[in-house]
Amino acid sequence: MGDHRSPIAFVRGKQEACSASADCMLAMRPISHHDEVVVFTANKGMRRAFMALALCAMTGCQPQPQKVSESIAKEPSDMRTTVPLVRKLDPNQTGPIELEFDVPAWADNPSPPLFIGVRLTNVDPAAAADGDSTAVSDAADRLRAADVSAEVHLYRIQESGQIAVSLQRSQWKTGFGPGEAVVSLAVPADGLVPGLTPADADVDTMEAAGLLPPGSTYREFAKYSELEFAYAPSVPSGRYRATIRFVRNREALFKENAALINSELIIAYPRQGK
Repeated sequence: MGDHRSPIAFVRGKQEACSASADCMLAMRPISHHDEVVVFTANKGMRRAFMALALCAMTGCQPQPQKVSESIAKEPSDMRTTVPLVRKLDPNQTGPIELEFDVPAWADNPSPPLFIGVRLTNVDPAAAADGDSTAVSDAADRLRAADVSAEVHLYRIQESGQIAVSLQRSQWKTGFGPGEAVVSLAVPADGLVPGLTPADADVDTMEAAGLLPPGSTYREFAKYSELEFAYAPSVPSGRYRATIRFVRNREALFKENAALINSELIIAYPRQGK
């Protein structure tokens, strides 16, 4: 087993220690959008949990809603037009990807955050059988290192026309790992995002939409990994349009197919604090 030392989060110079339990992690105090978060993790196995905590701080986590809109109903995953949704990425499609979709109202948060990015899924039955939990995370690391850039835009559709929604992106100051800091940067008007960063989709809404098996075990969760291009901290319910155009190194998204790792576009809510 690896090192089980407690992780430590530093927020504007204030040290907070926490045990490795999920309850403790989620009980840590909310962090302002303007705070710089430095996360120290004990080992690679715990990395994703503390990444989620840091990203939760950046997107302004709200209390977990008691119930989301009934419009988050199960339908074929590649036909969903309600967040959360995924779309298969076609290696032969080189032009912009455009999606229109609805953001339903949440019971406890009328303007939840959402992110736009890529979901990786391990479809290798042999890996699933032996509980391989590293193939997807390793693929995610390779995509981050590949600097897959894209132009990302989000618009709210209204009767008077469409209104651009301001987007932000997360940046790990020195890469990703123990002792590194994540900050939030505004996406410029041209929508250019220089690469993918770690993300963590909200489990409850993904399960409700049929995009995760209900009551997933750790082994089942290990088949998936999400990466983010950009996010919107506050999105009121309504109709939206997203456009994504890959600018550089899009081929890296499809190299993973040879390793039985599927790449999909994802628009989803980030994991919410309890």
